[in-house]
Amino acid sequence: MVKTILSALLLFTTSFVIAQSPVPEAEAARQNLRDLSDNNNITGVIKSFDRPYEGIKGTPFFGNTWNKTSLSYQNKVIEIKAVKYNVYDNNILFKDKDGKELILDVDKIPYFIMVDSVTQMPLVFKKLNSVGKFAPTMTNKFALVLHEGKAGKLINIPEKILLKANYKGGYNSGRAYNEFVSDQSYYFIKNDIPEKVKLNKKSLLSIVLGKEKEIETYLKTEKIDAGTEQGWVETLTYYETL
Repeated sequence: MVKTILSALLLFTTSFVIAQSPVPEAEAARQNLRDLSDNNNITGVIKSFDRPYEGIKGTPFFGNTWNKTSLSYQNKVIEIKAVKYNVYDNNILFKDKDGKELILDVDKIPYFIMVDSVTQMPLVFKKLNSVGKFAPTMTNKFALVLHEGKAGKLINIPEKILLKANYKGGYNSGRAYNEFVSDQSYYFIKNDIPEKVKLNKKSLLSIVLGKEKEIETYLKTEKIDAGTEQGWVETLTYYETL
């Protein structure tokens, strides 16, 4: 899994040339944009983050730590030192050099690569038009690319669901607080056509047509858990070699 994601990281970061874009007109906006990095100014929709979800259990973010991130913006790669991805609102929260929290609109961002501050693993998030065609709610949203090779892509679509407090019974009966809960769905994309999959052996074998026996042997010999993201990534990496 490490080799696969690191390869994607190298591919993305060498595909663009960092350049300086026109500065915004307003001086206040100029200063906010300068804070994105020491070497680059970009234009875009930026606003202050007013912490609208304080008091709600859970988090709207993909992880709750600040992470170093490279993002593609108007055909440039911008480095930002402290970033969180707000899955619920589909925007990017970052800190400027003074620690102020600002929101960057994602309309002009096709992908970003976040380095997990705990594991130091690069996490590649991309907008995938092919998924948006089959799942309209994914339009302009990011998918976490777990594996990308000649056979196809395995992606995780993260979701955040806000459950409201409810004392009257029903779905969240007895819930005394609002709460964010995490969910995700997985797709395998081949020839730009996404197929929804589950992380299990049956689903995995259904996408390695013609190589089922080899894959079953590999799973058994290497003691691969087909019920995990890592198991799928390792197996698909092996499948690419057959």
